[in-house]
Amino acid sequence: MIKKNITIKDKIELGWLAGIVDGEGTISAYWEKKKGYKSPSRYLQVYIGVSNTDNKITEKCKKITKAGGIYYHKTHHEKNKDWSRWEARGGNACKIVELILPYLISKKSQAKNLLKWRKLEKFVGYHKKGTIAITQKAIKERTKIYDQMRKLNKRGK
Repeated sequence: MIKKNITIKDKIELGWLAGIVDGEGTISAYWEKKKGYKSPSRYLQVYIGVSNTDNKITEKCKKITKAGGIYYHKTHHEKNKDWSRWEARGGNACKIVELILPYLISKKSQAKNLLKWRKLEKFVGYHKKGTIAITQKAIKERTKIYDQMRKLNKRGK
């Protein structure tokens, strides 16, 4: 997805993606429990996503980024439409945010927080199951970033 030479067409598509993320999307983080662990081991996952009732929009997000996945949802209420969600997580989310950051307006703070999270990922070794370990300091900093993201993404007053 990341190119050394970004063309005018790429800039137009990145601007479009930034506008959709600003208006219809989310840049955030959540705690995810590690599968296969008996203890309450969890990690902070960052993501970027767009939900919409027009599948062409989520499909274009996937086409532009060449990353993430699209999840299709059927509604259970006749008044509501079916909808889809494009979402990219972790490193892919960070790469996408780096590219659209200059074009973002309302989600710029969330994007900067997501990139801060990425910088805290300093390799310190592997756990038994092959997952990457990070320092306790990085975990504390990521928790602060998570709290900031929740405040920025809070609806209402």
